[in-house]
Amino acid sequence: MDGGRFLVRGIQKVKAEMALAVTAYNLTRAINIPGTKQLCKALAI
Repeated sequence: MDGGRFLVRGIQKVKAEMALAVTAYNLTRAINIPGTKQLCKALAI
């Protein structure tokens, strides 16, 4: 997503690519905000 363009053509494929990019961004934030130790502790239930 650095170039500001999508790697695929077609609205369905662009929506899927954007969904993957947003999911990756959210996972990165979920790891970085509390830290890896707290995240692993929370997921270990």
